[in-house]
Amino acid sequence: MDPILAAAAVVMRLQGIVARESAPAEQTTLTVGSLHAGTHSNVVPESAALGITVRALTPAALDRAVAAVERIVRAEATASGCPREPEITMVSRSPVTLPDEKLTVAIRDAHREALGAERVAAWPASMATEDFGLYGDAGREIHGYPGCRSATGWSAWWARGSGPRRRARATRRSASRHSRPTTPPSSPRTCPSPCRRRPRQWLWRR
Repeated sequence: MDPILAAAAVVMRLQGIVARESAPAEQTTLTVGSLHAGTHSNVVPESAALGITVRALTPAALDRAVAAVERIVRAEATASGCPREPEITMVSRSPVTLPDEKLTVAIRDAHREALGAERVAAWPASMATEDFGLYGDAGREIHGYPGCRSATGWSAWWARGSGPRRRARATRRSASRHSRPTTPPSSPRTCPSPCRRRPRQWLWRR
């Protein structure tokens, strides 16, 4: 058997989890971010390794997607005639981050008062991975406590900034993007604005 063919079959079959096994209203994403196999173009490798990330907005949806991944990997390995069972390792798992509603409203109002309402925007549910939820009950196995939270709960929020010229360009391109960041989180394009007087020095603009 050829591990690369088996891995390719797994990658193709996995695409049906979101398209055919998840409800349209149930946000779920699945990414095959890496495939490693072989060292030379004319030699069939002994194994192939896939790196897969599954994300969902509810624990139940995540459990179903993860179970589907395991089912497909094992079935395709059998169909490809693999000599042994595939090794499936869950590297990490983060819970859904659900900030306290009242505390989030209080923080939002404080930001609007300090920065101006036009600079504070509500952010819809995001599929970005985040381990902040482990500070709550979901992280009991890690920190040994029912929940590391204060009496008022906890909240998570994002703060980003960009230079005035970049913000102005984004506003001119589309009025609907006025309250959106010009670069997404962890983007390689996120950088400080250069100082005109000293070209070699970079300064943050607020």
